Amino acid sequence: ERFLQRVEAGELAPQFSRRRGQGGTMKGVAAALALVGLALLPQRADALSKDDIIELCNGFPGNTIRIGVVTKGNLEKTLARWPATFETYLQEELADYGCNTTMVPLDFDVITPYTRDQEIDFIFPNPSAFVDLKEQFGINEFVSVKRNFAPQGSNETQELDQFGGVVVRAADRYTNINTFADLKANPQTMRVCAVKGGAFGGWHIQWYEMLKAQIDVDTHFGTGGGDHAAFLANVADEAANGSDAKVGGVYFIGNHELALQYTMVNRTCDIGIARTETIEGQVEDGVYTFNDVYTISDKQVELGFPQYISTPLYPEWPLARLAHVPVDMEQVLSIPLLSMDKESEPAVIGKHAGFGFPYSYEPVREMSIALEIFDCDLGYERQAEFPKQCDACEPGYYGRVSPVTGLRICSPCPVGTYTAQGATASTMCMACEDGETTSSEGSVEGACTQEPYDFTTIAMFIAVPVAFVIAMMSLNILWLRCVLKRQMTISETFQHIFQMFKSMGKFAFGCADLITDIIVVVNALRNDSYAAYHQAYWAIGCLAFVASAIDLYISVAIYHTTMQYLAGDHEKITQKVQKSMKGYQRRGSLRAPDSPMGSQVAVEVAQMDHRRVWNLLLQKLLMQEKGTAGLLLLVEDIPMICMALVVAGLEASRDCVELPGGLIVFLVSFGASCLFGGHRFFIASGFFGQVGKYDRAFAKAVGVPAKLSSSNNGAMPVYSDDDFSGELRLVSSVSPK
Repeated sequence: ERFLQRVEAGELAPQFSRRRGQGGTMKGVAAALALVGLALLPQRADALSKDDIIELCNGFPGNTIRIGVVTKGNLEKTLARWPATFETYLQEELADYGCNTTMVPLDFDVITPYTRDQEIDFIFPNPSAFVDLKEQFGINEFVSVKRNFAPQGSNETQELDQFGGVVVRAADRYTNINTFADLKANPQTMRVCAVKGGAFGGWHIQWYEMLKAQIDVDTHFGTGGGDHAAFLANVADEAANGSDAKVGGVYFIGNHELALQYTMVNRTCDIGIARTETIEGQVEDGVYTFNDVYTISDKQVELGFPQYISTPLYPEWPLARLAHVPVDMEQVLSIPLLSMDKESEPAVIGKHAGFGFPYSYEPVREMSIALEIFDCDLGYERQAEFPKQCDACEPGYYGRVSPVTGLRICSPCPVGTYTAQGATASTMCMACEDGETTSSEGSVEGACTQEPYDFTTIAMFIAVPVAFVIAMMSLNILWLRCVLKRQMTISETFQHIFQMFKSMGKFAFGCADLITDIIVVVNALRNDSYAAYHQAYWAIGCLAFVASAIDLYISVAIYHTTMQYLAGDHEKITQKVQKSMKGYQRRGSLRAPDSPMGSQVAVEVAQMDHRRVWNLLLQKLLMQEKGTAGLLLLVEDIPMICMALVVAGLEASRDCVELPGGLIVFLVSFGASCLFGGHRFFIASGFFGQVGKYDRAFAKAVGVPAKLSSSNNGAMPVYSDDDFSGELRLVSSVSPK
């Protein structure tokens, strides 16, 4: 209500300084309308109720909001001006909500650690400190201060929400230096007194103007410089030893007033640097008169600004919220600050005219980049010949952070990527479509062409296994050569190579089958809660896993037996055949009515031809392999193919979202089942033929040909104990079962 009454009474009508022109007027009107909107829309969805504000205040330790205020190097002046606004006034306005406020004075050196460690909740910094903190910690401005200024001899005050800096000399000294260009043209030993290295109005904006005038502040005025103590020491040295002891350079005195006082009154500084309003304040205090001051590159008339000024105008100090503070607190503080009367006691004590909406701080950021206080934006980089400016990345290049220097640089887009035609300051590159690439780095749109087919991968897939096989065969041949203690014949070498290829193929096939079964089992276990048929899928996978392991074992046994034969290790082969024959006897195939077969078999096998013994064992393993293939066909391939068809039919209406292991794994499993099933059917179909081969190998091993009598109707011949003497006779016939 109080706010609306003041708006209706015209007390909050915007007052504009004469420098603003149309742009400033429109900003003021927009600010006034925004204020009215805040007051007239208490019922809006995001408006804060009293309970909301109380809850927000309760979120601060001790219900106290900490507001950091940068001192500009003058703690006494800060404590005299700002507690009335940030403590007394705000505390009165927020008393109904249980909120307290306290002001925390901050020197330039502690701004960053206080913000980083969240030792304050809001901060009132100079513009360059603000953009630095915004860049590092994401603070957010919501209001900025307005200064009250009444020209000397006038009762009319003006509200100033922008400011600048002054570069001055005593009016009767260095009369040939009137502009920055004159300063550039007359390099000489001079003591330049500024405020601090981090001061915005007391150093940065003047430094920026000198930089634009191509003045190198590190060497132009001399090689000296330093803090206030170094300045006083050099002044004393000059007084004792004469002008030859004078050391020029930039000295940081610590506050604005002292920098100008040393220039105009003490005359120990040749050039003084401070923010606007400092000259007017000291003249008002009687430190010196306007006639004692000469402003270098005076822009007062050009800008229509009521104070002495040597630089462009920049936004006034903002009040900013730290990232850890709820955003609604901006509304809690902005309403009382925006409605503050410029004639109120806090405003008069603080020598300001209240607060308004802030200008953009982008010009401050651009200046900080030029001074290398900040790095370039992403998509820009500094050129070696012009390190003080940031140039946009050219088309075909994109901005990134250098892993070596940590600075932002421009790099060419890698092969296969590009930027838009004519696009600058790109921060990323776009990839060519599938099957397309670019011929070189740094390409732009339209440079993508059909990618040439790369045979490297295929060659690697072929070359690596072939090289591995050749290496393994060479090592095996060398091993056999050492075992045999003689050179292998060509026939033995080719036989060895053939067996190696055959055995490795079987081994690879077995491994692939085993891996496929493991995938099926694992994925079925993962998805067993989706549908009942996964239980059957899992059971089939387990049976297939066992059968595949047996098949893999037989493949390894075949290779191992072949290697033993080629190596001449006949004793081990003989032992295996003896075990085989004992098993054959136990099954009833060998009859021994008159003597124990064990000793007889051992004697006869020891006298057999070694090649025939090995062939007998090999044919037995091949028979087992074909039998295992038939087993796998029955327990894995046929059920798996049938299950896959059933599952696919069930899931077709549900977009295959519940296929075991997902669609890709399902298709791979189904394809593998069809492939392996066909292969195993081919192998298993020769099982009964392999039984005959085994029988003939057995007959050859004992030294007699195997013959089938027409009386047994093609049944398996069965041998008696007398067969080992070299005479074969059929004693009985058993059914193939």
